[in-house]
Amino acid sequence: MRLSIVAVALSLVALLASEYLVRRARRRVRGHDAQR
Repeated sequence: MRLSIVAVALSLVALLASEYLVRRARRRVRGHDAQR
C-alpha cells in the first residue's frame, strides 16, 4: 500500500513540476524583460 501511495505522490509532483517548468519557459520566451 505504501509503495502505491508513494508512486501516486511522485507522479503528481512530476506533473506539477512539468507544468511549472513549461509555464516558466513560456514566460521566458514571451519576454526577457520580466526577469526577477
